[in-house]
Amino acid sequence: MTEPVNSFIQQEIEGYLSAVLNQYRTAKWVSKRDSLMFARSKIDQLVQAQKFGLTIPDTIVTTSEEDLKDFFEQHNGQIITKPIQTQVVWTSGDSLVFGTRWLTVNELGSACSHTACLAQAAVDIDAEVRVVTFGRECHAFKMTPSQKVEDLKQLELSDIHHEVFELGTILKKQIGKLMDYYDLEFSACDFILKPDGELVFLELNPNGQWLWLEYKTGFDLTDRFIDFLNT
Repeated sequence: MTEPVNSFIQQEIEGYLSAVLNQYRTAKWVSKRDSLMFARSKIDQLVQAQKFGLTIPDTIVTTSEEDLKDFFEQHNGQIITKPIQTQVVWTSGDSLVFGTRWLTVNELGSACSHTACLAQAAVDIDAEVRVVTFGRECHAFKMTPSQKVEDLKQLELSDIHHEVFELGTILKKQIGKLMDYYDLEFSACDFILKPDGELVFLELNPNGQWLWLEYKTGFDLTDRFIDFLNT
């Protein structure tokens, strides 16, 4: 199949799928397709999170090598980079996953030579916290790695200690405002927990995973999700 034909078929499938789903707009979606698409931008998430009072890492999005170098030097070379949107690329039936990684001085030019680079100051990490929200009911879980890594996804689950985490009222309200902005019924928000106890917002996943948290902690998320669907 030629590339133009393949592209045409993909666009036709997308049009068909959109038309079918639009017939059920009054149903309860978790969440609406338009809302999911709206919430995909990691850059906008950071902007809105900061507006609603959440702490975010010092961040730059740039196509300028000079600006990226200044940012690098400002933070003594301790900066990381992450995808703006695409995390998985499929090639010949296989997948290539792009995650968070350190950005070295030799990579500053290539990092922004073809597209914008999203870079952030590295944050001192004690653990990561995932906040799973059904409706506006938040459930938080602390994940402490057995060793220091750039991204928790580099570790096996057995190398990460999971426990239920108590979330403050103000933070719950801030997450609720962020979800209201995107018109989401569900979210899985990721935070860094610093050694001093401060939570730093990383990203919102409008279709984030959560069942493994139930398996690892014994906290019943499934029944809470069912209750949410029945409201």
